[in-house]
Amino acid sequence: MESEIQRYKYLYEKKRTGWHRPGVVNDFLLRYTHFLPQNLSGSKPKTIFLPLCGKSSDIPYLMKLGYRVFGVEGVLQAVKELALENSLELNYDEKESIYATRDKLLIVYVGDILKCPIEKWGPFDAVWDRGSFSVLPEMLRPEYLQVIRRGIGVEGRDGFRYLLEVYDYEKRFSQMPPRATNREDIDELFGTWANIQVLESVPVSQQFLQHFTALSASSSCSQTIYLFSLMS
Repeated sequence: MESEIQRYKYLYEKKRTGWHRPGVVNDFLLRYTHFLPQNLSGSKPKTIFLPLCGKSSDIPYLMKLGYRVFGVEGVLQAVKELALENSLELNYDEKESIYATRDKLLIVYVGDILKCPIEKWGPFDAVWDRGSFSVLPEMLRPEYLQVIRRGIGVEGRDGFRYLLEVYDYEKRFSQMPPRATNREDIDELFGTWANIQVLESVPVSQQFLQHFTALSASSSCSQTIYLFSLMS
């Protein structure tokens, strides 16, 4: 995981963050927000986990909807730019390695996600995984999912939801992010503990493909959004 963190540090330093669209909320999230657990008047905010959150515009969007957001990010510069671009006052807690708003409705753990003491920050009511899963080398995915599952508390398990966005293309081209994920991968990694639903699968535009060497080399690529709920 350290090599991935270092690579993204370099990309942030060189301002090569073409995957980030300032002020633009992910289209899939906009379409499927209603599948997330809803906040009820008078109850405490639902907590949504955004792994490898970067400086995503999805964060202020979810906060405006009343959610508490917990993110993990390995690149400190991304967190600082998140605060700057969204006029967020984030205070640093060195002991906990977190940046947080005063009301704690946004907390970002800075460090290796595989080493994050995730139980301390849960339980999570939902996960929005826009690009984190696709960044990881395949061999790290089982360990990554163990981290996420440790963050799911006993309370509210029936209402837990996990939205995952992935790219499905030829595995032989899957050397760099976003790495390929096919249905067989999903069944293997999620099938023993989660109910699986495909919400949408669409071809990726040629304009988008040009930004990624792996995707542009493949003859076809689709972008798929999955919804997971916990098995009884």
